[in-house]
Amino acid sequence: MLGHRPSFRHYLRVIVTYVFLLTAVAGGTYFVIQLAQGYQLNLNQQGLVLTGLIRFESNPDATVIIDGKNSGEQTPARLSLVEGDRQIALEQDGFQRWSRDIIVDGGSVNWITYPFLIPFDVEAGTEPALALDEADRYSFDQTGSLLAVAETGRIVIYQLQSGEFDQPYRQLNVVTESIVDQILWAESSEQLLYKTIQNGDVSWFVADISELNPEIVNLTGEIGSFRPQGFVVDVEPKILLSREGQLWLLSVEDKTLQLLTRQADAFTLNNSAVVWHEADESESLQAWSNNERVLIPVLNDIEGSVELALSSFSNQTSVAYTQSGSTKVIIDALSAPFERELNQFSSVTSISPDGRFVLGSSDDGSYFVHDIEQNQTYNFALVDQLSTLKWSGTHHFVARGDSGVYVVDYEGSNQRRINFEQANSAVLNAQKTAVFSVVDEQLLITPLR
Repeated sequence: MLGHRPSFRHYLRVIVTYVFLLTAVAGGTYFVIQLAQGYQLNLNQQGLVLTGLIRFESNPDATVIIDGKNSGEQTPARLSLVEGDRQIALEQDGFQRWSRDIIVDGGSVNWITYPFLIPFDVEAGTEPALALDEADRYSFDQTGSLLAVAETGRIVIYQLQSGEFDQPYRQLNVVTESIVDQILWAESSEQLLYKTIQNGDVSWFVADISELNPEIVNLTGEIGSFRPQGFVVDVEPKILLSREGQLWLLSVEDKTLQLLTRQADAFTLNNSAVVWHEADESESLQAWSNNERVLIPVLNDIEGSVELALSSFSNQTSVAYTQSGSTKVIIDALSAPFERELNQFSSVTSISPDGRFVLGSSDDGSYFVHDIEQNQTYNFALVDQLSTLKWSGTHHFVARGDSGVYVVDYEGSNQRRINFEQANSAVLNAQKTAVFSVVDEQLLITPLR
C-alpha cells in the first residue's frame, strides 16, 4: 500500500506555523528584554514606553500622588513612571502636603527620600523635657542626638532620642567654683572640648564620653594664649589652635604640637580637614588632610579680604571662598576638584554636610541655595536675617533669626520651614522625628509624627 503524500497546503501550513512560532518567540524575547530595560506596555499610546523606577520614602508613611492622581501606593513604595517631567506629592491626614517636580530618566532608578512630613499644628504636641534654669551653658551635638548641660560642679550629657532625662547618659566632674564658658563637640559625638573660667583663670579640657567613666585630659598648659577652634580627627583626635594668623594642631593623646601655617588670613575646618588661605599664595588655597599638606588650585587669583566655608562633615570636602564680592565653590576639593562660580552670591553662610547645597546671601540680604548636583541656584525666602545656622543631615538645617528659630527642610527647589517664634535655639534630632527647642530656661520636645 502506497503511503499518503502530503499536499502543498500541508507544507505551507507547517512553514507558516514555524514562522509564526519563531516570530512569536523573537517578539516575546524582545518584549521581555525591553521590559528589563525599563519599557512598559502603554495601551493609551499603543506601544512600549520607556520608564524609570522611583523609590519613595517618608516619615510618617504617606500616600503617593503622581501628576495630581492618587497612585494607590503608600510609602515606602516603588513605582515605574513614564520618562519625562512629573509632579510627585506625599499626603497624610494631619500633615502638610509635600510636592516636587522631578524629571524621570528612562531606565534609571531614583530615590525620593523625605525624612519627615510637617504636622499642620506643629506646636500641638510640644511638651517640657528638661529644666535648664541652673545651667551655665548647654550645647547640642551635630546630629541632635546628645545634649551637654553645664551645671554647678559637673557637665551632664543626655541622650535626646531616649527621652530619659532623669537618667543622664554621662557625667563629667568640674571644679565647683568654675564656670563652663564653652562646649565644642567632635563630629563623632564621642569627644567634648570645654572651657572653664575660675577667678579669671581659663582652663581647657577634653573628655572622651564613649567610655562609661570618661577620661578627662587637661590641655591648658599646651593651649596657652591660642584659641581652640574644634576637633580634627586623623588617626587620633587633634585640636585646631589659632592665633594671629598661626594655625597649629594639638594632639589630644601625647599633647604634641604641629605647625600648619604662620600666615593664614582666613581658615575653616571640618572633622578631617583644615583649609586656609595665605595672602602670598593667591593662586591656591592650602589644606591639611590625612596628615598631609596639599594645594587646592583656583581658577583666578584670590585677592583682598577672603571668607571660607567648608562642608560640615568629613564625608565631603567642598569648599567655598568669597573675596571682593565674588563667590566660588570648589567641589570635592581634596580628590577631583572642579570650580564653579556663584554669580548671585556675595557671601557664603554654610555648605551642607554632603557638600551638595551651598547656602549664601546677596548684597541686598536675599538668601540663595545652590544645588551642586543640578547646577541650579534658587532664591530662598526668609523673613529676617539669619544669625546662626546648623545643618541636621543632608538637607535639613536649623537657623536662628530675629523672628525666632526655623527648622528648614530643603531639597532641590523645595523649601519648607517650621518657625519656633519663642525659641532661643533648636535642633532636629537624628531620626527626624522630633525637634528639641529651648524657650527661656526650658528644653521642649516637639514630635514631628
